[in-house]
Amino acid sequence: MNPIKLIKKSKYIIIATHENPDTDTMCCAIAMGLALKQLEKKYKIYNSSKNISHKYKIFENYGKITNIEPAFYDLAIYVDCATTSRVGAKLSIDTTIINIDHHQSNNNFGDINIVDASAVSCGLVVYGFLKTHGITIDKDMASALYLSIYDDSKAFTKHSCGSDIYSTIDDLTKLGATPNHLSLKFLQTDSLSKYRLLPKIYGSLKLHDQGRIATIKLRQKWLTQTKADISSGDDVPYDILNIKIVKIVLYFKQLQHGQTKVSIRAKGGINISKLANFFDGGGHKSSLSLKFKDKSIKCIKNVIIDKIKESNIV
Repeated sequence: MNPIKLIKKSKYIIIATHENPDTDTMCCAIAMGLALKQLEKKYKIYNSSKNISHKYKIFENYGKITNIEPAFYDLAIYVDCATTSRVGAKLSIDTTIINIDHHQSNNNFGDINIVDASAVSCGLVVYGFLKTHGITIDKDMASALYLSIYDDSKAFTKHSCGSDIYSTIDDLTKLGATPNHLSLKFLQTDSLSKYRLLPKIYGSLKLHDQGRIATIKLRQKWLTQTKADISSGDDVPYDILNIKIVKIVLYFKQLQHGQTKVSIRAKGGINISKLANFFDGGGHKSSLSLKFKDKSIKCIKNVIIDKIKESNIV
């Protein structure tokens, strides 16, 4: 089935992004939306959150982002979602699906699956898709894809960055992405509340197993106290990995309704994917997420650390 033919015959398209959105999922959706506009298709970008960052306003289709599921759509394009449940809401299961992703744990849920688990960012997969199908990448699309790749590769420093990432970035800058401008207008836009929250997260740092495993946490009451967004501390695990003796970081985030999300990050070359299999999580070889319900952080922490030791991961 040709995805472009499928897109062209569709009347209304929804681009689905994952809950607690990061730059990768949102910028991939923005780039895909601009491609759909080029193909003269009607669409909306769906995200379950009610608070999408205003920094995305630098893109002309910011107004296409909604947390309300359209009453009708005959095609859903999922970007950066390992499973349909990652969206955080039940979308129509009768709709044809194009699945564009880069997660190792993706279960190929689409009618068309464009999944490259070797790609450090979904932005690389979207870029390849657009180039393969002859869609012109304009300045806004190039900028969105640049930010997508920049963010998910942690400024092109992740162990999984291949040579393709640098040739892609070179192409995107030639197509109009301007790193200095994007840094000023998109990256250097943090709120003061973020920097009130960060000391609390850093202050929760504890070391285990002779320092090889580090844990940090984010409590809901800290978000209330600081008025910060829940994603404000998402880069902290990578900072903790800069500590020489630390091999793995466990980042516990208290969510609403008794849920706890655990983001696990490992130094390059350390394979933690077996933890995803054991705890029914998803992600990549050295980066994955787990969710638990109605359990204390202490209980979850002990179970995961025991499993890491038992599995001889480090």
